[in-house]
Amino acid sequence: MFNKLIKSILFTVLLSFFAHQALPQNTWETFGRNRVQHKNFNWKMLSTTNFEIFFYQEGTEIANFAARYAESDFDRIADMLGYTPYSKTKIFIYNSITDLQQSNVGLEDDNFVSGGQTNFIKSRVEIPYTGSQADFKKELSLGIARIFITEMMFGGSLRDMVQSSYLLTLPEWFMSGAAAYVAEGWSLEMDDYMRDAVVNKNLRKPSVLAGDRAVLTGQSIWNFIAERYGRSNISNILNLTRIIRNEESSIASTLGISYNQFIGEWRKYYTSMSGTVTGAYQLPQPDFIVRKNKRNKFLYNQMAISPDGKYMAYSENNKGRYKINIRETGRKRGKTIMMGGSKVINQRINPNIPLVDWRNNTTLAVVHVKEGKNLLSLYDINSRRLPRKKVRKSLESFNQIQAFDISDDGSAMVLSASRNGRNDVFVFDLNRNSIKQITNDLYDDIDPQFMPNSTTAIVFSSNRSSDSLQLNRTGFQLIEKDFDLFLYDPATSATTITRIAGSSGNETQAIAADNTIFYLNDENGIKNLYKYSSGDKTVVQISGFQQNIQSYDLHLPSNGLAFLTIKNGNNYIGFDAGHDFTTASSIVRTRRTEMLDDRNGTAPASTITTPTNTEPSGIRKDSLTVPVASKLDLEEGEVDTDNYQFDADVKKPKDDTDNRNRRTLLNPPIANNARKQNISVQGPFPYQSRFSANNIISSVLIDPLRGLGVLFTINMNDILEDHKIYGGMLGITDLRSSNFFGEYQYLKNRIDFGVRFDKKTIFQSKENVYQRYTLNKVQLSASYPFNVSSRVTLAPFYAATRFTETGLSPQQIGLGDKNTSFAGIRAEYVFDNTTVNGLNMIEGTRMKIRFENYQAINNPSQSFDNLTIDLRNYKKIHRDIIFATRLAYGQFGGRDKKNYLQGGMDNWIFNQKQDHDRGNPLDIASTYDNRDLLFIEFVTPLRGFNYNKLFGNKFLLFNAEFRFPVIKYFYRGPITSNFFKNLQLVAFTDIGAAWTGKGPFSRQNSLNTIVRGGNGNAFEASVTNFKNPFLSGHGAGIRTLLLGYYVKFDVAWGVEDFVPSGPKYYLTFGYDF
Repeated sequence: MFNKLIKSILFTVLLSFFAHQALPQNTWETFGRNRVQHKNFNWKMLSTTNFEIFFYQEGTEIANFAARYAESDFDRIADMLGYTPYSKTKIFIYNSITDLQQSNVGLEDDNFVSGGQTNFIKSRVEIPYTGSQADFKKELSLGIARIFITEMMFGGSLRDMVQSSYLLTLPEWFMSGAAAYVAEGWSLEMDDYMRDAVVNKNLRKPSVLAGDRAVLTGQSIWNFIAERYGRSNISNILNLTRIIRNEESSIASTLGISYNQFIGEWRKYYTSMSGTVTGAYQLPQPDFIVRKNKRNKFLYNQMAISPDGKYMAYSENNKGRYKINIRETGRKRGKTIMMGGSKVINQRINPNIPLVDWRNNTTLAVVHVKEGKNLLSLYDINSRRLPRKKVRKSLESFNQIQAFDISDDGSAMVLSASRNGRNDVFVFDLNRNSIKQITNDLYDDIDPQFMPNSTTAIVFSSNRSSDSLQLNRTGFQLIEKDFDLFLYDPATSATTITRIAGSSGNETQAIAADNTIFYLNDENGIKNLYKYSSGDKTVVQISGFQQNIQSYDLHLPSNGLAFLTIKNGNNYIGFDAGHDFTTASSIVRTRRTEMLDDRNGTAPASTITTPTNTEPSGIRKDSLTVPVASKLDLEEGEVDTDNYQFDADVKKPKDDTDNRNRRTLLNPPIANNARKQNISVQGPFPYQSRFSANNIISSVLIDPLRGLGVLFTINMNDILEDHKIYGGMLGITDLRSSNFFGEYQYLKNRIDFGVRFDKKTIFQSKENVYQRYTLNKVQLSASYPFNVSSRVTLAPFYAATRFTETGLSPQQIGLGDKNTSFAGIRAEYVFDNTTVNGLNMIEGTRMKIRFENYQAINNPSQSFDNLTIDLRNYKKIHRDIIFATRLAYGQFGGRDKKNYLQGGMDNWIFNQKQDHDRGNPLDIASTYDNRDLLFIEFVTPLRGFNYNKLFGNKFLLFNAEFRFPVIKYFYRGPITSNFFKNLQLVAFTDIGAAWTGKGPFSRQNSLNTIVRGGNGNAFEASVTNFKNPFLSGHGAGIRTLLLGYYVKFDVAWGVEDFVPSGPKYYLTFGYDF
């Protein structure tokens, strides 16, 4: 027996070298999230030399824009990264973030790595149009840079993909930060984030950061490399990392200093840079803060003060689920006016939704999205009836809305909205429901506001180069993120607008009051509040915050100022009840802005002071200098992109023709070697679904009934993942038992359809008994997702079972096959809002309720049904410590009830089963038809016992696990070893029962009734006892990634009828529940 066990273990370990990883069975239930489609997408494709651009209805213009800009920016990105992709990159353009949320791409990206899984890197990126051409260019560059870096690190040949999948582990800041730097350079947002981190002493180790903080920190690191050591070292570090698979060694080898020294210099660089600003500017001192937004749980985007100054309304967004709250400005009391949206998981949310403004002192207007459509809802805040909504108006003619304002008399609404790939200004008559378009061109027109006591005069921000409203064709080269303030007044002119404020910065979010216009400006490197007086045409800075004011509103009669800014990396809304709107603030330019001016030649070089102890004597020339290029003969309207390299906010005279040709020297432009005069765009062509392999899995699986097997599966889909094909087989080592399956899913529309075929073969032998059991099943399914977390599924099916005696005795030969056909239906409800934070690290809640009915066609006495309920919760205790609980219940019904077998763990190498003297559901005998084996369900985990310790047609199981990633918890630095990175200690408790009868404590069930005698004995008696029906097991275990397998070792002490047993050991593969 011992030798047999040793051989089994050695054989399994040998197979592991070929299978790579174990199959995560996840305790016999699968869950999963959804994507909800509210519209049909009719895709078409444009083709250029290096890209394929996919778009749908109303996206033709923005797709052509994307094709030409992406092609123009291709060489710059490739040169900076030192990498050229092997094939054309596919870019999918969405008209809005709301449309992007309906995409099926990436739905399964956060699943645990399965056994022997090799993921194929696809050159595909999805880009939403966010309502601004300037931002769209940034989105394109960022998306292209991300996919290039991903291919560079993990792509290439099949061998490279396999090796990188298992050997290359990079911190989040490294790749995401590199992409952000390539796309944006030294951005205003990154500069603001680093200044906040320095001021609040929150400059943490880059390796421990995640999400936006990791992106911005990584962007600052790559910016430091470019500024200190030269941009050529970016590609050197990336390529060396691809080879040696360690980012710290790559940085140290390339720059010639230790990694710790490098991080220290990075800290000093930004600390020194922030010192100049912190002495001149001040931290906000609000009278109150709306909410302490720890861990950046909520996203705030806008606030609005009521006309009488009594209330402040603001939106609060938690991963797509939002609230509209109002709060009294003089008191801390508040209430929620509306709730909407739904939480999205691993998807991008629209940070600009919902929007709020006041129609009058008691009526709040809200622009929001419901089922993919833009809506305007008006709420009476004093109404005691719920809901408080008075009016709802449709704005579905717009793809998305960037901002809106309601006139003083409440009759009109001006909005900045996108339609057909353009962002323009519109006026909506709230009484007549009519829309008038004010601007109609490719330029971005944002943040419109009515002038006081007017329904026609409008002030707004735009990056236009002309003061004319006449329709004109504008090339993408002229669209820059350089916004000035403009006034439209049809009483003066219906075809021209007046530039009222312009500087080297961006002027946005104007609010008009009498003869004064307030707005935000970032010309000094920090976005602060400015005041423009129309009488004397003067501009004064009236706030001196250290951090950017992201959004604001004001009430001049009470000197109230509401503002949105950041602290410790978290955005928050503050309210200042006595702000001084008259006194000018001191002006100090940030180091970033000074360097922009120096590089553009607008300020003396002596004004730039080098950060203390940060610049080496041998500073690289390509970091701080602009190469001299030969002059070109430019035609009217063209831009000489050769005369700048790494952009900055170029100050030029503000006139009506060329003052918008400013570039940001610290943000990457189109490099001179990437400048393409003639870009060929072919198409549009109809979209064709082309299938390719998404991943391949080869793994070892230990079936509790049939033993050791080898599993092979393949997953294929089209590029949009609207069509998915799954196929696979499980071969048992006896070469007689097997599983085959194939499935197709159609996920393009609101209702998801599928068809699946399964074939299961079980071969059993005992002494001279040889039997084969076969199940064939064909199933159709239709799933209706309510939201991204929940769905209901109906699946009719046909199933056929066969029993075959393969023995050679005359009795067995003459028996013949026994067949049964079933028609049935499966109905289930699934809820899943979990997020995956690492291997075996889940957070959130899962639930599944499933009912299956098998109706025997040719023999009704064999009909049965099955109901199961599975509830799971994963609660974060602190950092990465997870407390996981599970409660499961199931019961078979009908005339031919089947059995649940309780005990053991999934993928248990020792695979020990409990023997029973009477009624063992696993027994076989000559001529005995035990096709119940095809429907038996093993209920795990119940540690401390063997498989089949208890059986019955009902079960109840509770599991609790305390999961503690010991190394990851105590050590916050980078962990390169997969063994230590995924090392977990687990304490667990399992409690379960399986029985046949009314209930576990009933006097008439299989647990409390023992039959004595019979089987040829003249006497037979049934004895009822009062045995505790529940088994329990408790113990501890360890988990980690070993040789590519996720391996678990547990030791458990079982308790039966209050009597503990000795320790039982479990060596298993795969993840916990």
